[in-house]
Amino acid sequence: MRKTGLKIAAFLVSVIAVSVFCFTENTFAEEDTETEILLTFGGDVTFGYKNDEEHKDSQPYFLEQNGMDYSIIFKNVYDIFSNDDLTMVNLETTITDATRHLDKTYYFRAPYEYVNILTEGSIEAVSVANNHSKDYLEQGREDTIRTLYENDILVAGENYAASVEIKGIKVGILAYVTFQTGFNYKSAIERDISYMNRTHDVVIVSMHWGQELDYEANGGDIKLAHKMIDAGADLIIGHHPHVIQGIENYNGKYIVYSLGNCSFAGSSNPTNDDILLFQQKFKMTKDGVVPSDARIIPCRVSSQEHKNDFMPTPFEGDEADRVINRVLNFSENLEYGLVELSTDWIEDPYTRKEYRLDKQNEDNNG
Repeated sequence: MRKTGLKIAAFLVSVIAVSVFCFTENTFAEEDTETEILLTFGGDVTFGYKNDEEHKDSQPYFLEQNGMDYSIIFKNVYDIFSNDDLTMVNLETTITDATRHLDKTYYFRAPYEYVNILTEGSIEAVSVANNHSKDYLEQGREDTIRTLYENDILVAGENYAASVEIKGIKVGILAYVTFQTGFNYKSAIERDISYMNRTHDVVIVSMHWGQELDYEANGGDIKLAHKMIDAGADLIIGHHPHVIQGIENYNGKYIVYSLGNCSFAGSSNPTNDDILLFQQKFKMTKDGVVPSDARIIPCRVSSQEHKNDFMPTPFEGDEADRVINRVLNFSENLEYGLVELSTDWIEDPYTRKEYRLDKQNEDNNG
């Protein structure tokens, strides 16, 4: 389902030497007078074939058993995705008919029609800045980006950035992978963010970083995240570890270090099946566009326990509370980590730094 009120432009961004933006794409829109927008973010999405295998636990077999109904994958989160203004995930799949692939442990490929998993799931934007974008070499990368554009899906990463206007608010999206790179990406990132900040009301940065299966945010990534906020980023969304990590609110801006997976065709029974969706509102005020309420939505990567059916499903009750407590635990060692969290909207985030200052004042006055 294509959300109304979107005016989209995609452009090439050079993050290797200089930050040069060349506008190339189309626009379409419906005018809207609302002054608040809602954005939703999910983690790693893989679909199609892992290592070109099809077996009874694979996603292609699952889809065949369900009449090739591509909408089934995001069925249990569709109400969330379709009732926001933009949904974005990290796409770790190539969409190509290429056969030559990298010599690596895991490589992912999907037929062209599998792009319908995104469009029928109400996902409008993806990051392709990850360690699977070239699984099927340059042809796989080019085929993937072309297919995404042909289906009106915004692309960020692999030297592309995205620009979308929603209800009069201009949102810029950048995406990077912080490993497997031979250039000074940190200075390039700051230049890109600085430019995007001058030309957009909201700057989103999607980061593929950290260590797989590590619940602690990497110290270097934390420093980089703070620098990105200082450079003008309004929200940083992380992925790659395949597990959830802590959340910071630094200078009034959220840094979500890892959402974990979202829909993951890479395993028939992921051992780390707790995942997060993150939602952030941005509001137009007399002083400009500012971050507003935010929330996490705890989910399981599958609708079933101990078996992956590739259908992310929200938790409720005690299970949702359990995941929230895990996020708070992972946030404890972050200087600006959240101290309080629930499934409700966060209006006034309370951070670890504020907690320490309050505790120090109590001790001094007590």
